[in-house]
Amino acid sequence: MVESRGAERFQLVEEALDDDELKRFYKMLWTSEAKHGNIYVDMALHYFPEQEVYERLHWFNEREGEILSRLEIRPALH
Repeated sequence: MVESRGAERFQLVEEALDDDELKRFYKMLWTSEAKHGNIYVDMALHYFPEQEVYERLHWFNEREGEILSRLEIRPALH
């Protein structure tokens, strides 16, 4: 989840930029982070049943939502 959230944030930065060189840099970052997120899910699926993996991801998403709903909104990257 951390990798996926990082990808989302880097993509938002990339989309907001006008400088082509910086856009390429942030696009490289977010695509790399997105791949990492998929790799971790694939590894979990190798060791655990699919239903268990996706239930756990759902659980983490719910907990993350609860935490984020109590935080001040501010720009941040991991």
